[in-house]
Amino acid sequence: MTALADRVLIDPATIPLAHNEFTKEGLAAYAAAIDRDPPPDLSRQEYDSLDPTDRGAHDLDRLDWLANLPTVHTETVEDVLDHLHGQFDMNRRSRKPGPRVGTIIDGPPTTGKSTILRRFCAEVINKAPEWDGPDEHIEASLVTLAAGTTVKIFNQLVCRFYAIPYEGRTESWMTDRIIDTANACGTKVFGIDDVHFLDMRYRGAHHVNNHIKRLASEIPATFLMAGVDCDKAQLFSEGMIGNGLGHGQVSGRMAVVNLDRVLRHTDEGADTWGYMVADFADQLRLVDTTPAHVEALEHHLHAVTGGLIGPLAHVLSMAASRIIDQAMRGKRTDELMTTDDIDAVLIPRVRTAPTGGHGGKGSRRRT
Repeated sequence: MTALADRVLIDPATIPLAHNEFTKEGLAAYAAAIDRDPPPDLSRQEYDSLDPTDRGAHDLDRLDWLANLPTVHTETVEDVLDHLHGQFDMNRRSRKPGPRVGTIIDGPPTTGKSTILRRFCAEVINKAPEWDGPDEHIEASLVTLAAGTTVKIFNQLVCRFYAIPYEGRTESWMTDRIIDTANACGTKVFGIDDVHFLDMRYRGAHHVNNHIKRLASEIPATFLMAGVDCDKAQLFSEGMIGNGLGHGQVSGRMAVVNLDRVLRHTDEGADTWGYMVADFADQLRLVDTTPAHVEALEHHLHAVTGGLIGPLAHVLSMAASRIIDQAMRGKRTDELMTTDDIDAVLIPRVRTAPTGGHGGKGSRRRT
């Protein structure tokens, strides 16, 4: 255990507050920060030539960068974002009444679904056209669901995002106010994360599902959802069983993007994983670790992360932060990442011998 006196202490007042992306202010702040500039990528000679004050400032900048690593644009992420922008652009130009075609990003945990959803909302906000309406412009909204979400709870989540006072208000009042506010504020993207909690095998979820369909009919926005294994929650069949099993209205309105872990036993999978590791390696800002060094660790990284992008981001950012921290405290003289640095990181449990998955990037299907 490291003694407290050996730790590098940072004044909490210098650390920006975390953004709650599920409020309009938080999502706007997140959008403003997504394309921030990284610290300079210094060579060992350039780093050693810094005076102690500048070197310490650079180290803290790197630690802050790694703790707030931006979305790494892997091939899969780029493909999904391209699809979402294409669908959004078509919906934005449409003058037809009724709901627009949306997208569900589906797949196992830690495959990047929520990250992509937040990133897309942020990009839409940053690219929004000039607004001349009388009300505040809120180009995108974003909420996340939890187990047991009812229509009333869903409405409260949306009201909280828009800062609509809802205490003591009825369900129908909140619904009308949400529709009026979203339309008055020009909302064009309506994001719903963790949509798998709408398990259609349970009666209460049907009411929320129908409620979302009403909102999509009355708000001319692109509705985007992200969830874990939505097929298992029967979101696409809307809980129908027996001879009634079929695709319901949600599936008829939504394209489905499937994400999965990357398996290395095919040439395409090995290439995809290698490119993914290389994309992350470019962001680490370690003095002695080049992208080639990290790419040489891709087999080991796959073994400890199970081919999942979430654990990969966590392992690399944590290992790099640990290396910088140790160097700052004089516990090591180099910043060369090794398998020992990777193995020292505690990560959420993942299955390292998956039976499913695919060899390449996320696939798409329409249901």
